[in-house]
Amino acid sequence: MTLVNRKQISLYQEAEAGLNSLVKQTAQVGVGLLGMLLLTGGNPPALTVGLSVVGGIAFVAWSEEKRLTKFYARQTQIIHNSVIATETTQSELKHNPVIASGTTQSQIPNTSESEPTKFEGRQSQLPNSSESESLANDIKQILEADTDNLSELMKQAGLNPDEDLAGADLSSVKAVGCKLSRFNLSGANLDHADLSRADLSSANLSNAKLTNIKLCRADLSGADLRGVNLSGANLSGVNLIRADLRGVNLSGINLSGAKLSGVNLNGFNLSAVNLRGANLIFANLIFANLSGANLSDADLWTAELSDADLSDADLSNANLSNANLSNANLSNANLHNANLTATNLSTAKVESARFGNNVGLDEDAKYELEKRGAIFPQDELIPALR
Repeated sequence: MTLVNRKQISLYQEAEAGLNSLVKQTAQVGVGLLGMLLLTGGNPPALTVGLSVVGGIAFVAWSEEKRLTKFYARQTQIIHNSVIATETTQSELKHNPVIASGTTQSQIPNTSESEPTKFEGRQSQLPNSSESESLANDIKQILEADTDNLSELMKQAGLNPDEDLAGADLSSVKAVGCKLSRFNLSGANLDHADLSRADLSSANLSNAKLTNIKLCRADLSGADLRGVNLSGANLSGVNLIRADLRGVNLSGINLSGAKLSGVNLNGFNLSAVNLRGANLIFANLIFANLSGANLSDADLWTAELSDADLSDADLSNANLSNANLSNANLSNANLHNANLTATNLSTAKVESARFGNNVGLDEDAKYELEKRGAIFPQDELIPALR
């Protein structure tokens, strides 16, 4: 089945239609203004000029809205007709013993109708796997379409955003910047998909397969990510504020520049994760495993890091002011240039932790840390210890 794709709903096509419409509308408005000048002898009153301008703007806005409505109506009708044609063809193939030239029904692999499909909702009613695969391709093409009205496009194609994407095989789909806010993608296979800059706010992605997915600068605020598989995923710059991350293994994930303020990562495995430049203010990282993590330039203001494992972590240039690091393991960590103003380092393990040029540490604090095994540059040693 061939649906409207990027070439059929293209930015070029829309720009060309918009330009032609603008030229036409400008000509019409110009004729109207010329008529007004002729009727007033070339010296129209200010009120007449004002009303003419307002009327011209209103006419252009009305014409553009009418054009866009017709444009999307044509595209969705094409999809609707395509879906009907495909379903009719598939029905004929099912009952016709001769499928193609020289190909009989017996030559086609038999798929048990009792075999569970990959989809829920409308997809669970599909008679065989070939139709499931066809529908999966249809959904992929719809997601890849250049349109701001994705929900309407899916409805016109006979699909339900609340049901037909759940459990769908959308592996390797290219949906950059796609608007999927509040969509139900639970259990969907999005391995190797590219959803960079996509709006997935409050979307249901629970138990979805997201291995090697690209979610760079995507909005996942408030999204349900319980139990997802994110191994090899790229979440740089992603917005995860208020996201539900229970049961998610973030170990080794690229979360550089991610928005994680106030997120609850209590006890999470974040070993070797890339959090460079991430926003983690007010984050709950108690008992979190951050060993070997890259937290350079991260903002951890007022973050809770008590009992966290930060051994071998890179905290250089990080903002740790007002953070609680009591009982945290900072052995072999790099804290050079970190802001430690009002940071609670009491009882923190600092053996072989490398400090230096830190804001917020007075001589007494440095002395106390050195006694516990911390390392400072030679020029920062207090005179009594040289």
